Amino acid sequence: MKNNTDIRSISSNLITTFLIIMCVILAIIWILEVVFFDSIFGMIKSREVRETAELAVGFYQNQDEDSLLELSVVNDCNIVIFTKDTTIAGDMYQVRFSSSRITDQQDLILTIRLFVNMLENQEEDAVGFTSSSYEQDNSYIYGLVEYDTARDEPVYFYVSSVITPASYTINVIVYLLLIITAVSLVIMFVLSYIFSRRLARPITQIASQAKQISAGNLDVTFRSREYKEVSELTDTLNYAISEIKKGENMRNEVIANVSHELRTPLTMIKSYAEMINDISGDDPKKRAEHLQVIIEEADKLEYLVNDMLDLSKMQSGAISYQFERFNLSTSLEKFEKFYTEKFKDFEFTFTYPKRAYVFGDKKRIEQVIINLINNAINYSDQDKRVAVTLRRADDNHRFHFEVVDHGIGISKDELPYIFDRHFRSNSAKRATTGSGIGLTIAKEILNYHNFPYGVESELGKGSTFYFDF
Repeated sequence: MKNNTDIRSISSNLITTFLIIMCVILAIIWILEVVFFDSIFGMIKSREVRETAELAVGFYQNQDEDSLLELSVVNDCNIVIFTKDTTIAGDMYQVRFSSSRITDQQDLILTIRLFVNMLENQEEDAVGFTSSSYEQDNSYIYGLVEYDTARDEPVYFYVSSVITPASYTINVIVYLLLIITAVSLVIMFVLSYIFSRRLARPITQIASQAKQISAGNLDVTFRSREYKEVSELTDTLNYAISEIKKGENMRNEVIANVSHELRTPLTMIKSYAEMINDISGDDPKKRAEHLQVIIEEADKLEYLVNDMLDLSKMQSGAISYQFERFNLSTSLEKFEKFYTEKFKDFEFTFTYPKRAYVFGDKKRIEQVIINLINNAINYSDQDKRVAVTLRRADDNHRFHFEVVDHGIGISKDELPYIFDRHFRSNSAKRATTGSGIGLTIAKEILNYHNFPYGVESELGKGSTFYFDF
């Protein structure tokens, strides 16, 4: 595991990332400007000279010398337009237009001859032009021949442009790039520092508040709406804190309830043991009664411990379910006999068909039914009637099981929490059997089987617990 001192902060990572990106961009600019400058500049200049020659044809045809001069100045090109004089022996040329800086007549004639020789072997294209390009030293020359149909002779367009010496241009560019690089790095460092601090600020605040949680302070509220992702993180953390608080409250409630559940039978066991020792030791009848109380209270302790272990295993996924197809009516027949014999002061009504097959864990489904019946017994109050019913549901594709008591009932405010772990109604009395977490265990089993379940109750009139399969 890395030490925290070895892990870089968000701000430093962002600054480094921004600077790397900037260096890459500057490196690309340097490569394009320095390494490929000659080829790029030559390509641009050659295209410019060709376009100038084509424009010169149009201006010449319109006899627009002013435009030709302006074109030569704007594009920094030499333009010479001439024809070949075929009436005189030898190579004689007649200059029709010249913006050339070549002032010496002999040099001009020599240039024209070289230019004509360059065009001698060119083929005429589809629009009546013969063209050629030639790069010599630092000049880019372009030739374009346009046939004068009126006199049936070619008109030569000589266009040339001097390419600025690359070494001088590159030196200027390098100097400028050095300045741009230095300024860009400074600006990039400042901006990356500002943006990184701004981006990292909400995360830093969240980390600082999270340390308070680790110290045990749950009265922390995360607030940040600067960025969508951070906002979602704060909402998640706030929800986690609320769940932790619920867990803390539930833990305290469980400890209080378990302490109460354990204290009562332990007190009873101790009290009756002392009574046997001090009072009823020589009276067989009283001793038997007192021992029976001790046995019953010990049974309650056993129920509580076993149920808590079962619930813990269910919630941790440590219990394996054994699914099979079995007849639930057979189980109800067994329960009917057991409860009517054990609780003789209760009036039980069991209604079920002869066959009601269910696919599930038989032991766990029976545990659910036992917990629901025990819950009905515990909360029946004075009206000790319990109805257990298994019937076809309204859609005839499912079975509906329910346990109805006519006891103290549950208020509407308490109904949503009745299946929670160790929840006890304000009107609850001490259970005569079971552990106090039977409904929570039933919920876990039914959820695993995907069986719908619920409760309907009215305070003072009784409750109906049910599930479908």
